Amino acid sequence: MHLIQNTSEVYQRSYVRFEDLPDTDNTRIMVLRVAQEDGTFIANTGLQKNSTAYYWVIRVSGQTQQNYTTTVSADTWNEMEFYFNATTNGNATLWVNGTKIGEMTGDFSGVGNLARVYPYIFIGDGNQVSAKTVYHDNYRVVLNIEVHFTS
Repeated sequence: MHLIQNTSEVYQRSYVRFEDLPDTDNTRIMVLRVAQEDGTFIANTGLQKNSTAYYWVIRVSGQTQQNYTTTVSADTWNEMEFYFNATTNGNATLWVNGTKIGEMTGDFSGVGNLARVYPYIFIGDGNQVSAKTVYHDNYRVVLNIEVHFTS
């Protein structure tokens, strides 16, 4: 976890390897997170499975989750980059392996103070058939500027 203060935007990058993919319908593994000072969820991103496909996911507090269809392989490193801007012209953008996957825009000024960012592992919305392991490497944080890291 990184503590950040007095900022309305943050940019995270981590190389992420899902040793196993979600194996139960409508479950997800979230890997990058933004939170308030007390740890309350603001935004996160990760991978979700439904009955027919896998999706990269962006979630923002008070908003409808956005899903982006993907082909993803277990046990493969993915460069994941997540930008979040908590202003009236808010933005949550996800890049994977240098490709913009998707973005959410809107008034995100009411989500609370950005205070913590995490390389994160959360397995949610149901039980997995088998245990899951997720690896993070080379985690980076940049404040108050949108920077698209290059490999």
